[in-house]
Amino acid sequence: MRIRNRLRIACCTLALSGAVHAQDLLIDHQPIALPSIADLGGSERKTSDLEQGIATVLSQTFGLPVTAHQDKRGVLTVESSAGRLYGLPLSPLRRGGNTSDGLATRDNGAVDISRGGVTITLIPSLADLQLAVRRLRGQFGAGAELEVREDGSLLLTTGERPRVTDAGVYSLRPEWAATPSSGKEGLWKLDDGRYVFRDQGREQQLRPAFADMPALLAALRASDPAVVWSLNTDATLSARLHGRLYRFTPDPRLIQMPECYRNQSWWLEAGDFYLPSRDGKTAQRISVE
Repeated sequence: MRIRNRLRIACCTLALSGAVHAQDLLIDHQPIALPSIADLGGSERKTSDLEQGIATVLSQTFGLPVTAHQDKRGVLTVESSAGRLYGLPLSPLRRGGNTSDGLATRDNGAVDISRGGVTITLIPSLADLQLAVRRLRGQFGAGAELEVREDGSLLLTTGERPRVTDAGVYSLRPEWAATPSSGKEGLWKLDDGRYVFRDQGREQQLRPAFADMPALLAALRASDPAVVWSLNTDATLSARLHGRLYRFTPDPRLIQMPECYRNQSWWLEAGDFYLPSRDGKTAQRISVE
C-alpha cells in the first residue's frame, strides 16, 4: 500500500524512485494521515541526486555548506553549521517549464526548490513523525492522533485524559528549525502563549495555523473579489478588503461545531470570525483586527 500514487520521473540524471510506503509510517498499526510524500531515492550510505540538488540550491541560497538526507519515513533533514531544518517533499515532483535553479516561497508558506528542470515542494515537518505520535499518546492517551496537511500544518487531536486540562483538537504549524532543549518531552503551551513540541533533546515551535485556508480565502473573495492577501511570518494573514487592511489571527484550539451554525459556511460572533473545519465536526475562531 502506498500513501497515494506511485510516481517515476526521470530528468537528466535525476530520478524519483516512488512515494514513501504507508507501512513505514504505522503507529500501533494505524497510519499517520499524510499528503503524498516523494521518495527522493537516497539511502543511509548514499546521497541521491535529488537530495544533492536540494543541498546545492540551499547552500547557494544561504552561503554555507549544506547537506540533505531523507529518512525512510519521508522526513528530509537539512543540516548546516547554522543548525537543522526538517521538511517533507511532496509528490509529484514537477518537471520542465522555464524554472531557473533556486528557491521560492509559496503563499501558504511551503517552499519550492528548483534544480536542473525539476521542482520539489517542501513543507515544514516535525523531526520524527513516529516519535511525535508516540509522545502524544504517552502524554494524552491512546486517542491522540496526528494529521499532516499539504501546507505542513498539523491537526493534533490530544485525546480525552481527564487530567489533561488542554485536551482537544489543535491546528498548528511547526517551524522548520529545531533547537536544543532539556525540557520535558511532548506538546506544551509555554507561559508566553507559544506552543512547543520536544523530543530527543530538541524543541520545535508550533504556531497557530488556519484549519481551512481555502475556505477562508473563498469567504474573503466572496466579500471582495478584488481582495489582496498575504500570509505573515507570525502565521497571521493580512488582507485588504474594500480598501481597508485587516489582520486575521487563528485560534490554535478548535471548538465543537455549534449545531445552530452547521449549515453556515462562516459566521460572526462577538466580533470574531468563525469558520467550519473540513471534518464538519469542529470550527475555528479567527480574530479580526
